[in-house]
Amino acid sequence: MNNCLEKLKLDYKIKPVLILGEIHGADVNVDIIKFFIEELKPQVIFFEWLKFWDGKLIRYTENTVVLENILKKVPSGAITIKHFDLLKYLSKKSIKVVVIDEGGDSWNERDKKMSKNILEEITKNKIKKAIVVVGNLHARKKSFMLNDKYLVPVATYFSSQAVSVNIRYGKGKISNFGEKEVNDIYVLKHLPKNTSQSLLIAESKNFDYDFLIRETKPAELI
Repeated sequence: MNNCLEKLKLDYKIKPVLILGEIHGADVNVDIIKFFIEELKPQVIFFEWLKFWDGKLIRYTENTVVLENILKKVPSGAITIKHFDLLKYLSKKSIKVVVIDEGGDSWNERDKKMSKNILEEITKNKIKKAIVVVGNLHARKKSFMLNDKYLVPVATYFSSQAVSVNIRYGKGKISNFGEKEVNDIYVLKHLPKNTSQSLLIAESKNFDYDFLIRETKPAELI
């Protein structure tokens, strides 16, 4: 992983926005976010969370009742109990948290608004290093067709500024609108024996890198 990580760091110097695509509801996601924070030292981290929460999330970590109400409203697993420990960690490191989801009448409108919110923060505050955490469909560098719809992801708006990483899970379960199994044969074939994770050049042209995880368990929602 070291060679690919060093290459990613060099890419990040030229394109200082890392777009990290996850499957919501995997317990390991927060650990991967922390890994990239430690390696890349961003000034700000963007989350695909409701913009209504902006500026309030740290306070929510101290209020159990409000915390429970939030988690009940996010069955996708985009925000989990483990994320609230992450917020405290980010606060201690003085890394700004910005939430970018304000909805939209369509998938494309929502992603366009999220990209606008990211760009405004980067421009306004002259951000030089950022991480964006979104679902993996939003982290694709190229537009694509899904269910007869032409979709334009967040990452397409930052093609000249961003490095895109797709988190791939070999096996296990996630909490995403219920408990679901994940199974990615590519991951299990390409991870070296006795290795739980690895960073590789992406198999698909939709991403720059694949971050392979051997196994995950479902994130704790409530």
